[in-house]
Amino acid sequence: MKGITISAVVISGFLLSLADLAEAGDWGKNPKAVTYEETSLLKGDFEVTLGKTWLDGELGGTPDELDTYSGELQLGMDIGDHYFAQFDLLGEKTDARDGYQHGYAFAGHLMRRNSDAGGLGVFGGTLTTDQDNGTTDTSNRYFFGLEGQVYRQNATFFGQVGYLDGTGGSDDDGEDSIREAVFARGGVQYFLNEDLMIEAEVSGAFGKMDDDAPPLEDAEVIAWGVKAEKRLTNYLSGAIGYQGAEYFQDEENDRLNEHVAYLSFTVLFDQDTLQARSRKSTSLDTPQILRWSAQTGGPLED
Repeated sequence: MKGITISAVVISGFLLSLADLAEAGDWGKNPKAVTYEETSLLKGDFEVTLGKTWLDGELGGTPDELDTYSGELQLGMDIGDHYFAQFDLLGEKTDARDGYQHGYAFAGHLMRRNSDAGGLGVFGGTLTTDQDNGTTDTSNRYFFGLEGQVYRQNATFFGQVGYLDGTGGSDDDGEDSIREAVFARGGVQYFLNEDLMIEAEVSGAFGKMDDDAPPLEDAEVIAWGVKAEKRLTNYLSGAIGYQGAEYFQDEENDRLNEHVAYLSFTVLFDQDTLQARSRKSTSLDTPQILRWSAQTGGPLED
């Protein structure tokens, strides 16, 4: 019941904020006139996110309310007329004094794109999380997969499938965090105008964890999210959003619920509308794999 109440409050705030954007006169099909320069060869952005996380379930010693901070640098460039390469560096931490939900990741993408139809590509990377309370226990993982985009007049549909695995870290080779996992993600960005976008997505991972007493135990993550983003100036956009997730460790019947409300601001290195950026610039990313690793190896395993 607590999780449902939190979700209702967060979603209500999200909808009210979206209504405020509409009343401000930016809901129509014709956005305000903005002057653009030629897009540079190197494309990219830097996003800073400030959020509040609520947890309930098998928490062990983990606090149930946390301030969350993250940053992500994305750089990309066109390769010839049809290919786009992108590199991501991201990190996340909380204000908890114990080691919990701290992590960083590096990822790369290569996609063949047609700006009128869509794109298909591959991605992969590595991550490290520090997740256990009262200690400094880390888990190292790698991931790879396929991703695609489909473009329509006012919408961009996106999807990913991949694999997450690896042994490594100070936590007995990272034994507790989810691994041997397949994951999938799908969503849509709908553009109310060229510089005002709403996004919804769902994702999930199905794997193994916790080999204190082999064999490994089944673990699952189901996640979802919504956000609204508006370009504020030529070089800056702002967003408000909500993310939720449920984590399961089947054999021990452990369950963890997560709710995150956040604000983010993104510095845009190459000028263009949000809709054009979703098809020509650094719009590729990965699911919340950092958080999945930290939550399964930390409060869910505890």
